Amino acid sequence: MKVIKIGNKEICSNKPCFIIGEIGTNHNKNKEIAKQLIDVAADAGVDAVKFQTFRPTDIVHSEIPANIYGHYQGENHKYWAEILNDLVLPEEWYSELWDYAHKKGLIVLSTAVSSYCTEFLMTLNTPAFKVASMDLNYFPLLEKLAKTNKPIILSTGMGYLSEIDEAIRFIKENGNDQIIITHCVSNYPAKAEQLNLKQIPLLEMSFNVPVGFSDHSLGVNSSIAAVALGAKVIEKHITLDRKMNGPDHSFSLEPNEVKMLVNGIREVELAIGSNRVISLAETEKRETFRRSIVTKVEISKNETITKEKLQITRPGYGIPSKFINEVIGMKVTQNLPKNTVLEWKHFKILKDKDSDKNGN
Repeated sequence: MKVIKIGNKEICSNKPCFIIGEIGTNHNKNKEIAKQLIDVAADAGVDAVKFQTFRPTDIVHSEIPANIYGHYQGENHKYWAEILNDLVLPEEWYSELWDYAHKKGLIVLSTAVSSYCTEFLMTLNTPAFKVASMDLNYFPLLEKLAKTNKPIILSTGMGYLSEIDEAIRFIKENGNDQIIITHCVSNYPAKAEQLNLKQIPLLEMSFNVPVGFSDHSLGVNSSIAAVALGAKVIEKHITLDRKMNGPDHSFSLEPNEVKMLVNGIREVELAIGSNRVISLAETEKRETFRRSIVTKVEISKNETITKEKLQITRPGYGIPSKFINEVIGMKVTQNLPKNTVLEWKHFKILKDKDSDKNGN
């Protein structure tokens, strides 16, 4: 799997999950709210914040009704473009907000929805681009983004595997193989039974690229579970208050929950570990919790060991129980008190075997 670098972070199977706090449109076209959300993200320890860069008619034509998208209709608006106009991040704010986030130690990303938006974000040296699920099959945009030679985070909501494959192939054919895909369910909020998180390892196996999860469900559990299943990017909406007015606040995380998300992901990553290893703590317990072959009675020097003279008990630093049949019939080289934990040095046969090895 190719390592994808975004800013100073590497995204691949053996690196920590890249956590994105999705501010999106939750700034409510208020610069101070945008800054407060950046503060929330930085305080929680996420890796990046993300905005959405668009002009309303980049997405919808001017006469699409406001109620067509159901989950949010806005106030006193007849058309969806009017709602979007209330959510546009003014271009003159970008540089200030980008600088503010950088000073907080955050990477800043954005979703680009058009050629114009891509070019504008390039002027800010945006290190990577997000492609919304709605644009998985918007090939003119994919071509434009591919030719920036910047990493592309491709959201797959509503997409068939064949469409995901087609989009990935198209981006690569246009000279860009820096691709991350995110499993996504395009419901707002998405219910637990709709999430199908087993898609995450399936997508990784199918396309051999880093896979993440763009999470629209409530709470933090689904994102943490996604990391346990192999997600290397988590994108989650954040808000100051879920009761705020706007299309995405209701399924976003509030400040204390953003901290819970980051802490939960980092704890799960520690628990996942890597290859099969025995920790130092467990190694020490082997000597106290495992069993050894132990004398059941006092045994004299040169006496032959019989089964009746042995017991198998803790501690575990002596001869393991699997060698009991080899120990039976051996003679000891010294007097052994009752409850002696037997070691190979207690037997004459070791000397005999050593002599055989030396050719004597």
